[in-house]
Amino acid sequence: MLNKIQNLFRKIKIRKKIDDYWFEPIDMAEVVNSYTEGEVFIDCGANVGQETVPVGKRGATVYAFEPEPIAFDILKEKVKDLPNVHIYNKAVYSKNGKMKLYRHNDTAKDPVLYSEGSSLFHKKNNVNKNDFVEVEVVRLVDFIKENKIDKIKVLKIDVEGAEYDLLNDLFDNKLHKICDYIFVELHAHKIGYLKIKDDKMRDRMRAEKIKNIRFVWK
Repeated sequence: MLNKIQNLFRKIKIRKKIDDYWFEPIDMAEVVNSYTEGEVFIDCGANVGQETVPVGKRGATVYAFEPEPIAFDILKEKVKDLPNVHIYNKAVYSKNGKMKLYRHNDTAKDPVLYSEGSSLFHKKNNVNKNDFVEVEVVRLVDFIKENKIDKIKVLKIDVEGAEYDLLNDLFDNKLHKICDYIFVELHAHKIGYLKIKDDKMRDRMRAEKIKNIRFVWK
């Protein structure tokens, strides 16, 4: 399976229709390379730093969340000399607390590679409901408010099924409006019951004319 995060550094043709318009294709590499010192990047599902590291090296202020302990240890080592990169061994969701993080069915084959597939939802079709670790969960809305973040250049959301609740919480609090771009991976195709949430979210985006979101991998 091609590393899904590496896709962000290629020309990604995004043709997801939300209303009576099409999103323009985005070259994520250009977005990354346009970062300047002090601009904010929030990485929800940072894994081993595929975006966090290059953006951090450009002097951006980075907040990176990675709940999987194996991936987080690698991320921590990679950014140890980047004081502008703030990392959190936590999952991101629409509430605070603790939840089980279920690991990919093939984790034993390559724990680092398959750490990308870990999910808070045991009904995701490629995780093992008997193989999990309890992780701390942070509500992104609270984090943004508590840190007084009023402008985000890119918010990346790769949270393996938690994206719908997370996005709706952002919409409810109007925090999507402080983001230039929100790049999201959707997972309704891997967690069947999320299809209803997917449809409702698209309807809401259409009704509220929310146009700064890009569905990167779906």
